Amino acid sequence: MNKAEISIGDVLHLYVEEFKKYKFFIILGENDAEFTFASFYINSEKNYNFIPHKEAEKFHIKLSPSEYSFLNHDSWLNLTEIFPKSKDHIINEYSRDNSCLKFSLNEIQLEFFRDCVRNCGMIKGKFRFKIEFGEEC
Repeated sequence: MNKAEISIGDVLHLYVEEFKKYKFFIILGENDAEFTFASFYINSEKNYNFIPHKEAEKFHIKLSPSEYSFLNHDSWLNLTEIFPKSKDHIINEYSRDNSCLKFSLNEIQLEFFRDCVRNCGMIKGKFRFKIEFGEEC
């Protein structure tokens, strides 16, 4: 895999060292200057460590396998926190592990998540990324 093969709207299933397990994450934005992706993890349950108040809970989006064929069960996308990943890191992880998987969102799904990010006032601070549609999250 090379840098050109990773793009906005990709869903990757990679081993995440920090969590010591495989995780799905969605790439919704890119900072070309640093070659860094804005990614958001998908969890099997709502992670209440990232839900400090009710406002935050509405940015944990339920995903079902009927709409997202890469899932095996209902899952939750946490849009309250960006996890930056460099392209090189993702490429290295993907190349190193044959069990890594890549899927792509369709245009409707991608636009839905972009709208969610636009409306989430919790995403700010040093990890702001200019999303391709011209807004900062």
